[in-house]
Amino acid sequence: MAKKPLQYHANPAPHRRLFRTARGADVDAFRDAINARLKHVPAHLRHGRFTAPAARVDRVGPFDADLLLAWQIVRHAIGLPAGHPPTIAAQINVRRPSTRTPAAKRRAKKRRAGTAKPRIITAAQLGLAFQWVFGSKGTPFICASHYTAGARAANAGELAVEMRRDHGFHAGQGWGGLSYDYMIADDGTIGLGNPIGRKGAHVGGANSGNVGICCPATTGDRPTPAQERSLAWLLANAHTKALPAAHRSPVDLRRLPLLGHKEFPGNATACPGLFIDMYHAKGASR
Repeated sequence: MAKKPLQYHANPAPHRRLFRTARGADVDAFRDAINARLKHVPAHLRHGRFTAPAARVDRVGPFDADLLLAWQIVRHAIGLPAGHPPTIAAQINVRRPSTRTPAAKRRAKKRRAGTAKPRIITAAQLGLAFQWVFGSKGTPFICASHYTAGARAANAGELAVEMRRDHGFHAGQGWGGLSYDYMIADDGTIGLGNPIGRKGAHVGGANSGNVGICCPATTGDRPTPAQERSLAWLLANAHTKALPAAHRSPVDLRRLPLLGHKEFPGNATACPGLFIDMYHAKGASR
């Protein structure tokens, strides 16, 4: 017997949630609700396979990775925490604007306008411990831009995985931990990695006073609109209380040159690939 569709009123089990691989009328109703909201999400808040404004979740099939990603995009766009599991109560918040708090609505307005503070994850939250192998960075006077020469990070969860992976690799090279000061995922999430006062090892022979900014990607990849906006926000706010003290720049990064890794003398590399125009423009101009 087929399950009844999801009910969005007086549900006796508001904490019941849908899970990956699930099928049935509940999933179909959930998919229809997400597609109805997804078509109103601005392009700069989309990522993954939903970058195109016309992209939708397939109308048939199980609860899969695409449906979960669409759920996260919609939640973020309407001012709610993207990582919340799809419980019945959470689905009501997505379907009915009247159930969202005034604060969530204000966040949604800023996100649609492209002026909201991006989601931020920190090295401390990820449990990353650093050794000051090379001493202090000194006062920043230049920024270096990078890609990882690997897989993209679509969101905060994938960025966390990439930061931990890079931290282990850089520590294994004898550098004392993750050398990138800031990393930016496809959805605009900013990762705060290397403590701003610690000298890293992201550019051969030129790390004193050098702030490293990196987007997980490789040759042929291009930045997303969300990455452009987050880079612009980061450069404008890294010296303010918008960032925790351990990652707060002592100078306004907008005033510093922002070069590609390959533009530093003696660094024969393709890095940062097609991201270099975004870095030269210091993020979004729109």
